[in-house]
Amino acid sequence: MTLSTHLQISGNPEFEVNAKAAPLTFQLGGEASLGFRTEPFHGHIDQIPIHVRVPFMKHNHGYVVAAAIGPFGLHLREIEATARAFGVEVGGVLGKEGIACDLAGMVRCCMEIDASTKLPGKVIEAAVKAALEE
Repeated sequence: MTLSTHLQISGNPEFEVNAKAAPLTFQLGGEASLGFRTEPFHGHIDQIPIHVRVPFMKHNHGYVVAAAIGPFGLHLREIEATARAFGVEVGGVLGKEGIACDLAGMVRCCMEIDASTKLPGKVIEAAVKAALEE
């Protein structure tokens, strides 16, 4: 047994969307500036003698140079930092009376389906028999 069918579906749905947002306020700001400057700074320290007094020595009242530290140099760089402040501020409102959006549309569609199938005779007999038994 062969079963077949033809199906036709069509539609024209319409849609409409209305949206409204409140006013949008914004404010942006920023400030500051920072700078560094260095200059050479040089220093020099001569030899630093370490004196020890020896009581039994008469020469120079008993003081002798036992050790010495240096000479050495000191090199530092002076750092000058400067900060400059300035300000920028921006603010505003987008859509003072609100922001509205309207969207409308329509969709048109049409669909056709053809289907067919073959069923063996035994399947049909079993289906009829089951239906009659109920």
